[in-house]
Amino acid sequence: MTLGGFLVTAKTLDDLTAALAVMSDPDGNYWLGGNDLDTEGVFTWHSGERQIIDGTMWNPGQPDNSKGQEHCLVSFHRKLYDIPCHQYRTYMCEILL
Repeated sequence: MTLGGFLVTAKTLDDLTAALAVMSDPDGNYWLGGNDLDTEGVFTWHSGERQIIDGTMWNPGQPDNSKGQEHCLVSFHRKLYDIPCHQYRTYMCEILL
């Protein structure tokens, strides 16, 4: 069955906390639906909507675009990181009901 869905978007710390609350390991490493592939440092959601990210959501020192290769968002230990988009990670999806 196809439900249609997208990687989770988390515009606030409350959004991220709520999404992680339903995961078996809320401190795990999960892909989120955001990246800065179009413009470095300007993170947008897969929908094209510009992210409104609370600074407290980032792990200290993030985003850092290490080696110029980190453009996709993950949540790890309930904080945001930018990492290379080609890495394997668990993911969270959201669907509209």
